[in-house]
Amino acid sequence: MPDSGWTVSKGGKTRSQIAKEREARPEIKALRRAQMIARNADPAYKAKLRQIGAARKGVALGSFSLSHRIALSAPFSARVFSEVEAAWIGAFIEADGCAGVYRKKLSIQVTQKETEPISALLRATGVGGVNYDTRREIFCWTVNTQANAYYIARRCTPYSEKLQRALAKLPDDQRRICMVLCKRLSKKGCDYDTARAEDAKVRG
Repeated sequence: MPDSGWTVSKGGKTRSQIAKEREARPEIKALRRAQMIARNADPAYKAKLRQIGAARKGVALGSFSLSHRIALSAPFSARVFSEVEAAWIGAFIEADGCAGVYRKKLSIQVTQKETEPISALLRATGVGGVNYDTRREIFCWTVNTQANAYYIARRCTPYSEKLQRALAKLPDDQRRICMVLCKRLSKKGCDYDTARAEDAKVRG
């Protein structure tokens, strides 16, 4: 047995071996393709990448403050979905997911044993990362990008109490950054005043 036992699983395989076997599975390859398609479906993706590069170099972007430029490293790229899709996504998160605020950041997560529900989430939202837990044998879809998580949470709030509670816990400074990002970077726009009014209702 090697000294670094943490690199060996119960089956006697190293993490790298497990990772290679996992990536070779057809369903994993299908998920990777779904992720790439969802990401590249946004026609403004390259323009947003240029914005990210400019923000990381410290280039001023219009009226954006320093905190806004830092937040641009995680741009808004979620697709604008319909009310029916919002109801489905919200119900899915309420049933099999969780939402919360960790270190002032909003995060949304859904776990499933099958790949198709996760692929459907990727197609519906256009964003999110997918990991596979080898121990529990489940797929985990996660949205940590603040503007994306905020947009999904705000659109799906009527259909999920978990999202309502998470939005209520989001600090005001992060809320303002997310609203500005949604307004500035969404082609169809997330109206700032509408978002502010909806947030006031959520906060009671």
